[in-house]
Amino acid sequence: MEFVDNHISTVMLFRQSGKFVPEVLDGFDGLLAGSDQVWRRAYSDITSYLFDFAAGSKHIKASYAASFGMDDIDEYGPELKNRSAVLAKALDAVSVREAAGVEICSQCWGVEALQHVDPTLLLSRSHYDRLAGSANFRKSGPYLLSYILDDESKPREVEQRLGAALSLPVERLMHNSPKEYREYRGNRGRYARPTVYEWLAAFRDAEFVVTDSFHGTVFAILNNKPFISLGNQFRGISRFDSLLSLLLLRDRLVLEDISRIEEIASSPIDWTQVTSILEQERSRSRKYLLKVFETRGEVA
Repeated sequence: MEFVDNHISTVMLFRQSGKFVPEVLDGFDGLLAGSDQVWRRAYSDITSYLFDFAAGSKHIKASYAASFGMDDIDEYGPELKNRSAVLAKALDAVSVREAAGVEICSQCWGVEALQHVDPTLLLSRSHYDRLAGSANFRKSGPYLLSYILDDESKPREVEQRLGAALSLPVERLMHNSPKEYREYRGNRGRYARPTVYEWLAAFRDAEFVVTDSFHGTVFAILNNKPFISLGNQFRGISRFDSLLSLLLLRDRLVLEDISRIEEIASSPIDWTQVTSILEQERSRSRKYLLKVFETRGEVA
């Protein structure tokens, strides 16, 4: 992937066969896990994100804003619950993204966790603007950005109602998947996924954002765009609830009842207040990370 090649340094920790490459660890002093649903059983290998491959090593091991994605770990099963608790107790410091994660760590693992914001929020808007400058994404006028991951009737009704209420054309960042290859071949451009640069530019240039994505919500906030977040129980509500409650934006989260979406859309957002809270959280996060790697997890 071009973006990863140009902007992210990576190492091969596991071979394609799944076999761990232990010599890779020799070049590192610390290991940090996080964030988006890395401790959700349906999406990831939990024990890997708790560093089972480095058990007993002298490396600093910690998490930052790690997410369970749900309000419980019922999907783990008894064996994984026990194994994950052992590995979690071996960490030098534990940081989670959601308030529910703090409770899970305490009740299920017997460890104390701190809550921090998603790592994408640690970078400023100007950082993402520089990346967005490489995009070919340009629109001739204002638009409502629709970033909907689950193509269902209710989100589509919401985007159309908001577009009409705000007198804005709807620009979809994601389109329905084609039903067959012939449909895709006949209109490749429609089904092409945006590049990272185009994705960032779409949020930068939007007048309003409607999304059922957590990170769609994050980038609406980073760009100070008025928005509505559509909660999806399957994808997990906890992460939306924690972030929006922290930033005093909980009223922008819409669950089942969409009767008030026009009213919500017309209500102003105090971006000065949001920015102030974000700066405080960034400062807390920086102090946590510095202390973890300077004092082997003696954090407060």
